[in-house]
Amino acid sequence: MKVDINKLNRAFNPKVVVVIGDSKAGGYQWIRGQMGIKGKLYSVHLNPESREEIKAMGIQSFPSILEVPEPVDLAIVAVSRNAAPAVLEDLIKKDVAAAHFFSAGFSETKTEEGRRLEKLLVEKAEKANFHLIGPNCMGLFNPAVGIKQADTQYDGSSGPVGFISQSGSISISFSFEAHLQGIDINKSVSYGNGIILDSADFLDYFAQDSEIKTIAMYIEGVKNGERFFASLKAAAAKKPVIIWKGGRTEEGSRAIASHTGSLASSQAIWETVVRQCGAMNARNMEELVDTTKALLFLPDVKGNRMVIAGGPGGQSVISTDIFAEAGLNVPVFTNESYTELASFFNTVGGSYQNPIDSAGPTRQDMKRVLDIVVQDANIDNIFYMVSSRPGSGFMAGHVSNTLDMLDAIRKSSPKPLITAVFLQTPDAQREVREVMFKLQNLGIPAFPSVQRAATALKNSLDYYEGVRRRRAQQRPLT
Repeated sequence: MKVDINKLNRAFNPKVVVVIGDSKAGGYQWIRGQMGIKGKLYSVHLNPESREEIKAMGIQSFPSILEVPEPVDLAIVAVSRNAAPAVLEDLIKKDVAAAHFFSAGFSETKTEEGRRLEKLLVEKAEKANFHLIGPNCMGLFNPAVGIKQADTQYDGSSGPVGFISQSGSISISFSFEAHLQGIDINKSVSYGNGIILDSADFLDYFAQDSEIKTIAMYIEGVKNGERFFASLKAAAAKKPVIIWKGGRTEEGSRAIASHTGSLASSQAIWETVVRQCGAMNARNMEELVDTTKALLFLPDVKGNRMVIAGGPGGQSVISTDIFAEAGLNVPVFTNESYTELASFFNTVGGSYQNPIDSAGPTRQDMKRVLDIVVQDANIDNIFYMVSSRPGSGFMAGHVSNTLDMLDAIRKSSPKPLITAVFLQTPDAQREVREVMFKLQNLGIPAFPSVQRAATALKNSLDYYEGVRRRRAQQRPLT
């Protein structure tokens, strides 16, 4: 099927949305979820009683979409599977730009009736070149315009991330987790069975969308591997693409078949081909979110050598182990740096080796230490732990001064700066997030643990090394 970019633009940025067949038993969840949209919202329902209840919510409701008085950009279809083909016929007659079918019970059930009904949808949609999303999915999320996959999702803001997911629950969970980590969705889609519009179509669309800077994906399987990997390679040539693949184990592969009806593939082959396409693999939700964040904030990561600072002795040792186990190096400084450091750093309980034991230095000394080691020829990246000392509380002034110091370092050095935030306070969870957001407002990626920071930095290094390698291969011989 030939995808019409204009129709997808209308669907992701709709001026008119129609919800068809929403359930009273479910509390009219789809209608309630879209009530904050910037455009117009209508309902279609056969039940007269339901139409009256929906009208009482302030939403015009009609017995047929053909009666909606203006062109429709997006339809959300929440009817039984048996009613789905007839609804699709009306959507085609109405010339709706695109429709998300929440309806389930098709090929994923492995039943003859489910397969028959899905085949019928495919035949009708392909004949009309109709842009059908799903079925068995949660559809679209665009917080800037108020289109939601769940009424609990945020709206009114927008970020630089595009998210493509076969799973509706993963799509919603990613939007929440990324939001809590300080990165927001620009556009997201859950496409379920993907009988018409599939992952490759959304990759193509997000790749050309200038508002999307990084693409994250959750994939269980692909129907047309050649088409998918061609789209992946083209998208990865334009912007970072990170993929979390479900079904890495034999048991997980079995579960996929009953979830979206997709065929799983060998994990080792999958990861190899993804890397060859220039994209990245992630193993779980945390790694997907963290790698996305690092690639949004960090400049080109050119080496694996770290300076570690900001933590007391024991934490510095642990951090060194974590970065080393992630495949990063914590080297000694050059003799020139040690000579300069020795000229002033004599704090009892502190150390200017690498890692830098930050238990003793004054803020002025720490700034001088970092100014020296950031310029060291043996150092490619800077890691700083923003922490409070045991029993000291939030220490707003201390943290504020630390942020000022890190901001100055980021502005003065082209080397990647990455942080983790660790506060020993009664309200640590809230305060950690507050400090992380402040750091990211300064352009410094922040993570809730050293492990997550190390994994994100290593993945970023792998990504940029891949970019450099591909550029070298494309360079003409002289």
